[in-house]
Amino acid sequence: MKLVLLNPHTFHFRKIPARFFNGKKNLFRYSYLLDNHMNELEIALMANGSRTSFQKNYLRRVLLNKVGSFLEIVFWLLLNRINPLRYKIYSTTKKLDPSSDVLFTFGVDICQMTPNQLDDLMNYEGMILVHLTHYFYDPVGIAKVCGKLSNVVIVSESDLTNNAFFGQHFSKEFRRIILPFAFAERFVEEKINVKRINKCVAVGTVLTINQPNYLKSFGDGNNVLQPMRKRIFDEAAHFPEEFVNIMRDPASLRLGAVENRKNLNLDESQIEKSYYKIELVDYFKSHSMFISPEEFTGLPSSNFVDGMISGCVYLGANLEFYESFGMRSGIHFISYKENDFEDLVRTIRYYQENSDELQRISQAGKNFAASNFSPERIRENLVADLQKLSL
Repeated sequence: MKLVLLNPHTFHFRKIPARFFNGKKNLFRYSYLLDNHMNELEIALMANGSRTSFQKNYLRRVLLNKVGSFLEIVFWLLLNRINPLRYKIYSTTKKLDPSSDVLFTFGVDICQMTPNQLDDLMNYEGMILVHLTHYFYDPVGIAKVCGKLSNVVIVSESDLTNNAFFGQHFSKEFRRIILPFAFAERFVEEKINVKRINKCVAVGTVLTINQPNYLKSFGDGNNVLQPMRKRIFDEAAHFPEEFVNIMRDPASLRLGAVENRKNLNLDESQIEKSYYKIELVDYFKSHSMFISPEEFTGLPSSNFVDGMISGCVYLGANLEFYESFGMRSGIHFISYKENDFEDLVRTIRYYQENSDELQRISQAGKNFAASNFSPERIRENLVADLQKLSL
């Protein structure tokens, strides 16, 4: 079986070309798919001209075609010190074998393709995995394209079965697999006894949507992707004994608005650095608890597995998808009532006063993350899922 990654140079598999030039941080969320440990699954690449990592119009005119896309993906391989001859690079599904080649793409990619590029996907009879990360950008468009693919499988970081937003746009008849986040190795806690600061670190970006076509999907009166993040961001200054706020809210924190940051009582390092240059690993390894609230679309924050493997106790809303991972509140993490800030504060205070319970959860959560969210385990589960689907 072969997994063919479509336009990986524009997603967080390795260093992204545009980010190399503009200095933005790379997240490496899907790097494990390119690691050389998947003996059961050959990896290949495809660059079909539908995406480029660059935003400048003059570069997009040059790169948004098959030749430009091929050149960018070769540059991406060289940038990441990967021999361009290591992977076969395709430009169309016509060269793939439908009986054994599985195409892996993202919803935010397929809804931006030209008619010819979409036809190429729709004519492919092999399995196509469509990953729903950031699917809130165009759920209507993504669902529409998925409905036209003959052998589509929806991929998500959590179980979206009972999420109202997902159900509003996607048919329950779509086959689905869960591909959780894998922790990054640098977050693994070293075996040293460090006295942790007994507060809850609030991390993540508050994303406010103002584009009308996005708002249609969000529903009346709601334009914040993570409502609880916004509430914490606004209220944390009034609870300095409970929270260390390193969140980022682009809508509130305009460039250069240092005084505004100070008024919100953010951690001082937030004033000196951009959010993406903050080393989360330092906060996770030095604090007892953390929170990075979920999207209302049903997807968790990518930070939760990194924090857990660091030995920092995760506070998550009482949502069903954590149970689908096998996580149990009070054992592997701590739950609070969804979108209930007052309950969150009460929960933090309780565990600040009951450090023995908190320590037990820290150890159990770290062990759970090591067993279930390691890159090796995620890869193994993906291979097993694909083998079942191909039967």
